[in-house]
Amino acid sequence: MNPSEGRVPVSWNECADWLEWFGREAVWSLMAEGPTHYTADEHRSGGVEHRGGRFSDYRLLPPPGLVAAPEGMDGGGWLGEGRHVPEGWEWRVFTDGPYCKWTAKDERSPAGSEIVQCRPPVRVRDVVEVPLTRLVGRTIEGEEVPVWSFYREADGWHWSPDKPEIRRFPAGSLDLDTGRVRVYAEGDEK
Repeated sequence: MNPSEGRVPVSWNECADWLEWFGREAVWSLMAEGPTHYTADEHRSGGVEHRGGRFSDYRLLPPPGLVAAPEGMDGGGWLGEGRHVPEGWEWRVFTDGPYCKWTAKDERSPAGSEIVQCRPPVRVRDVVEVPLTRLVGRTIEGEEVPVWSFYREADGWHWSPDKPEIRRFPAGSLDLDTGRVRVYAEGDEK
């Protein structure tokens, strides 16, 4: 295993997904110089971040039997034999033409020796609106981490996942007329 072959994850959710799909050997911790010792749930809840972890401390190693699709390839993802496509991933037979559509999430599996292009499923999460007074500890739609604090400044409303970081509310997430914010529903997988 070579961590230089991996890539920096885009979120703790992606780390957790990688752990569930491929196991500990696929999520490399540069600090531990080996596989992560955290569970998928600890990654998904942001517990790693609260213990001082950062995305840049981790590398997601290529899925077993798959190689990264060339940059700019329609749909991105990975290339390999059908037998290496993780369960639940979208896939399509590899072609240069636009006529080959992606499979639905739970359609048939690809033939074992068929060369396919595959990609992880897009996580769909329910969104609800909550009053500003119930925002702390919730995750704003389009964000990956919960709100630690929020406040208004001269240039608009801001929120913080933790000190000292400051972020603007994503467009369309805050309705100042009603004082409500679009957040992911409680109990959703993060």
